[in-house]
Amino acid sequence: MTIQKRTKQPGETLEYPVSFARWARGRTDAAASFTVDVPAGLTLEASSLEGWVVWLVLKGGTAGTSYKITVRLSTNSTPAIVKEVEFVLQVREI
Repeated sequence: MTIQKRTKQPGETLEYPVSFARWARGRTDAAASFTVDVPAGLTLEASSLEGWVVWLVLKGGTAGTSYKITVRLSTNSTPAIVKEVEFVLQVREI
């Protein structure tokens, strides 16, 4: 599996959707909670869960630096199923 790469400029505050919809297709349980790991240098301004999509608002970063973001989604089943998605955010000055 190839890790997805996204970009932003250091001064931007941008929203990033992380979709679990393809993975969830056909499931009978529902998304219940999530966690987000954001490395030092970036700021997670806000996050929310809408269906099978986690929305992140990220701010900051140093130009020329790549950051790995990890989002873990848990279902409401017993036991909870946990799916992890990662992407790389490249910060660069354009």
